[in-house]
Amino acid sequence: MDRGYDECLYTIENSTITKALTVGDKPVLFRISSVRHSKLQIDVLSGYSPKIITVLGLYVSKWLDLDRDLAPFYKKLGRSNACAELTEKYKGLHLINIPNLFESICWSIIGQQINLSFAYKLKRRLVEKYGTSVQHQGKTHLIFPTPKSLQDAVPADLKIMQFSKQKINYLLTVANAFNTGQFSADHLEQLPTMKARQAKLLSLKGIGIWSANYVLMKSLNEPDSIPFGDAGLNKALKRLGIIKDRKEVQKIEAFFRPFAGWQSYLTLYLWRHLYGQGLVSNKKHEGQTSRQ
Repeated sequence: MDRGYDECLYTIENSTITKALTVGDKPVLFRISSVRHSKLQIDVLSGYSPKIITVLGLYVSKWLDLDRDLAPFYKKLGRSNACAELTEKYKGLHLINIPNLFESICWSIIGQQINLSFAYKLKRRLVEKYGTSVQHQGKTHLIFPTPKSLQDAVPADLKIMQFSKQKINYLLTVANAFNTGQFSADHLEQLPTMKARQAKLLSLKGIGIWSANYVLMKSLNEPDSIPFGDAGLNKALKRLGIIKDRKEVQKIEAFFRPFAGWQSYLTLYLWRHLYGQGLVSNKKHEGQTSRQ
């Protein structure tokens, strides 16, 4: 999770994570730390109320996917000749989610067709301009913009921030869809199948199949949402000898098939393996690059 200054929505320091978010209509600042083996402690630094700990507990559990028992996944992974080593190598690694659906969709748009470093710069500029913040002990902790605040953004200001005309249009369209109630996390989660949820996301201007699958994986915890075409994923599959060329779609599908129910996690572990090998490129390719 530690991307240094690039990441503007939380801070990692001395093995703690500090993050601000809006609960109801009030900003809250909290810190997560390890207190003993496999246990995390949440401390509310600002915005405390009697009910807030329960809300934050649920948020953190979803954010860090803490309730997931990985034993069934490791059992499947252990049967794979190509991936068995990942079981011990990354044991305990959980998916880091983006619980805020609006943020997740915006992030998938921001990162389209640009390198990851620049994508983080654009996100920071957007958050600093249109988001809110919490001040604590001389530090500013940023909160992602609401659909309303982003809908009111002036396109000329976004252009100065180096957003392309196309991305400005996409972001404002998504903000409007959320702000008018045409789109919401509740509505998306109530749809009966992953295909239906995927189709709903694809109906948003600026969201293609990669972005839809990425959002389903990171915000809705879909177990079998694979961002096919992801550059990092393809590199990891090549590294493990699964494919020789990214166009070998049938081989990729056949490789993922035995991991039904855990395909999103397999993607995560392949991304992490690539990162561990030092092979993650900062350049965009095939539309997207891996973003764990």
